[in-house]
Amino acid sequence: MGRRIAMVSIAAGLVFGPGLSLCRAEEPQSAMKSDRWSVWTGITAGPNYVYGYAGSGFFITGDSNQGGMVTRLGLGGGGYRTAGDNPHDVVQYDANLMLGYRTNADGAVFAVYAGGDFNRHDNKDPGASPRGTEWGVKGLLEAYAPLGNSFYVAGYGTYSTAFETFSTDLKLAYRLTESFAVGPEGGAVGSAGFAQARAGLASAWKLNDATELSAAGGAGWDLDDADMGFYGTINVYAEF
Repeated sequence: MGRRIAMVSIAAGLVFGPGLSLCRAEEPQSAMKSDRWSVWTGITAGPNYVYGYAGSGFFITGDSNQGGMVTRLGLGGGGYRTAGDNPHDVVQYDANLMLGYRTNADGAVFAVYAGGDFNRHDNKDPGASPRGTEWGVKGLLEAYAPLGNSFYVAGYGTYSTAFETFSTDLKLAYRLTESFAVGPEGGAVGSAGFAQARAGLASAWKLNDATELSAAGGAGWDLDDADMGFYGTINVYAEF
């Protein structure tokens, strides 16, 4: 049976969380634009996998400055190669639609979402897991908090009952300039039959008042057999 070596179902991205602009979050609320739409897209890759994703959020009530109720759509797809006695390529794709609430207070941002999730793995191995299609319930938490004038912490955690998929990420970043921040990140990703811990370096760069580019890279360790690999991610986020 081929053992899966790469899990790349992304909950909110593996950088600063594509559903939350960190450079914008650092601004005083009085200076922030009151946007209702957000869009993001990105790609993450390693030696044995590649995964692309895109999504959009809309404030049903309120806006990015005040907070409020948000609907959120996420789409993704890619492929990975299994290891073991029968290595082969697997195509993966997923979609989710969630409803949630985002609140802003004293420079901090917190959001919680829940909804439905679709996940498919076209695996040729009949005994492999994950394999086939599963529908599930998905939850997502996102948070950001400033630590003084120069540092901030940000993170997210997500879990879906579809193939027991999960992803977590936590970052501590330092603002080198008003538009650029960099710092270490750590987290974990996994699904049925697979779990990997990750650590690396992440950055975020505000390109203009509406758009942010973020990137990250580092190493990942399979928690079952201690195999090590590398990953890289790039993400573009915009509000309007």
